[in-house]
Amino acid sequence: MESSDKKSARFISQPALRKNLLVNQHSMTLTTGLAGATAGIIGLTGWSGFAFFFVSAFVLVALLQIKAGFNWEAYFPSYKVLLGGWVTAFKTYILFWTFLYGMIHIY
Repeated sequence: MESSDKKSARFISQPALRKNLLVNQHSMTLTTGLAGATAGIIGLTGWSGFAFFFVSAFVLVALLQIKAGFNWEAYFPSYKVLLGGWVTAFKTYILFWTFLYGMIHIY
């Protein structure tokens, strides 16, 4: 008899997992790039710009949760997989934010 607290083994398709991770990475990069462009265009500076990043990141996670039907484990083996890529996303945000802010409000 197996105990109910043990997780049963399940099959994870590696090509499907790679595709899901790639789609997640691309959506994160695109969303943070657009959020950075928006922050630069509307002229956010200082902490309000950083707050805008966190708000846009929260919206992205919420939309991905809705798209996944609030069942991440059907698409990813654990939540730890989803934690990667946020540093790159933050750098993309800063790049677009400062570039568009400089082009519109400084020059």
